[in-house]
Amino acid sequence: MEQVLQDKVYIFRNGKDLESAVSTLQELYKRSLKIGLRTQGKAVSPELATALKMPGMLKLALCIAYGASQRTESRGSHFREDFPKRDDANWLKRTLAYWKQGDTLPTLKYEDVKITELPPGDRGYGESATPAPGGGK
Repeated sequence: MEQVLQDKVYIFRNGKDLESAVSTLQELYKRSLKIGLRTQGKAVSPELATALKMPGMLKLALCIAYGASQRTESRGSHFREDFPKRDDANWLKRTLAYWKQGDTLPTLKYEDVKITELPPGDRGYGESATPAPGGGK
């Protein structure tokens, strides 16, 4: 799971890698539901703790990878090489992920973002032409 996320869902993303990551993570999730343990002891067991945590960790990884694969724009720390521009007309939305019993992918829903103080725009990630208050960048 860690290697898939680092290789395909890291800082610079693209559709092909995201789809591959989702597929691999789905397979790992299915396998995690059938984890067998080698230890039989009833004392503290790191193996048991990992086995119990793994399905939830993979669900979270799938929320991130699948959500990123569906968002066809770049925004903040979500940068898609195949969609390098922001798309406020279609994607000024919050992504919500839900899991239905038995599903291997989350159901995604979108909620409009309410602009309360700062309008959408460049926040100066990387080089910025507008100095921040106090003289910094």
